[in-house]
Amino acid sequence: MVKNSSEESPDNTKFLERHSTFRKFLKVALIVILILAGLNLASYLRHYFALDHGRLPEEYEVLSVELLIEDGGRLVWTPDGESLYYDKVDPDAEKIDNVEVYTIYRYDFDSGKSKKIISSEDSDAPPGNKGQPTISPNGYWLLFQGEYENHEASRIWCHPGKGKHNNLWVMNLNTSELYQLTDYGENEGVLHPHFSPDGTKICFSHLYSGEGWTGSWQIRIADFSIDGGTPSLENVKSIKPGAQEGEHTIFYETHDFSEDGETLLFTSDIDTGAMGLSEIYTYAMDSEKLVRLTHSWECHDEHANYSPDKKKIIWISKMQQQWALYRT
Repeated sequence: MVKNSSEESPDNTKFLERHSTFRKFLKVALIVILILAGLNLASYLRHYFALDHGRLPEEYEVLSVELLIEDGGRLVWTPDGESLYYDKVDPDAEKIDNVEVYTIYRYDFDSGKSKKIISSEDSDAPPGNKGQPTISPNGYWLLFQGEYENHEASRIWCHPGKGKHNNLWVMNLNTSELYQLTDYGENEGVLHPHFSPDGTKICFSHLYSGEGWTGSWQIRIADFSIDGGTPSLENVKSIKPGAQEGEHTIFYETHDFSEDGETLLFTSDIDTGAMGLSEIYTYAMDSEKLVRLTHSWECHDEHANYSPDKKKIIWISKMQQQWALYRT
């Protein structure tokens, strides 16, 4: 019997099916590669033209760059401009869960030397990380984050730049006395505290729930009150600018007050839905007006601050996986 050439054997049929599936896979993979390449090219071109072909913006001149402190971060100037406060790993502190502990230092420009402000042996200080310092306008009070003990969170989330299991503390710079301002519990935390220009208020980000990958955050504003020499927070208010009713997993990172203390400058993922793609906003507390200042694509914008005359804003932005400095 002669076999019909049009009939395929079962083995050939399976081979053709596998071959067809493989070709479809290659087509899909090629399309994905082309899309990713196009997005990467678009991001590069945006970065290229945004920086005016690599040239610095007009009226911008770098006078000098000098490394002051190895591995220091989250700094703040003293009101007289003669010193810096910053946090850094404390080489004298005993590691917690085999992770290094941060503390706060002061750098003096005249001497060119740094001095540890909070010792790891100080029993009145928070036992874990101490960082993210900021100073009251009168130079009397040092506000900072302090990690509390007896928690089971991963140590990386308790870093001064993350804020989980942190509370707000303040130091009297004249007496070195320490005071705890907040008492948040398990899976809560604080981040980026700042004084208002007149020193009567503070703002900070509050992690109030561990829900979601980055947690649920809100902005808190409080009166900074002194009674008999003892500081405390009064009239604490919570706000979530731009959030919808029942929306929780939003990231907020407070950065600065306007000159009159009525507008907040902050970073958030309100519109992007991803902390790593956050944008910069202002929020007028009286009118509740929210303004988005940056419209970056494939970027993370943060650490925004007003210039001393409050006429400009400076921030950092990650473009093409690199951090850069901008102003507006």
